[in-house]
Amino acid sequence: MLACLYVLHGLSWITWLVFACWVAVVLAFYLLWGRRHSALNALPDVVAGDRPLP
Repeated sequence: MLACLYVLHGLSWITWLVFACWVAVVLAFYLLWGRRHSALNALPDVVAGDRPLP
């Protein structure tokens, strides 16, 4: 782990900036894709008067 931290410490600021931008883009895509294609999204809406499940 110390070797990894040593290597990460030696990276330039532009590398960290590109990495942060890449993570932000991928995270936004992941959250938007997951929200749209979620299995819970396919559940039917509850109609007024329906009984709750026991």
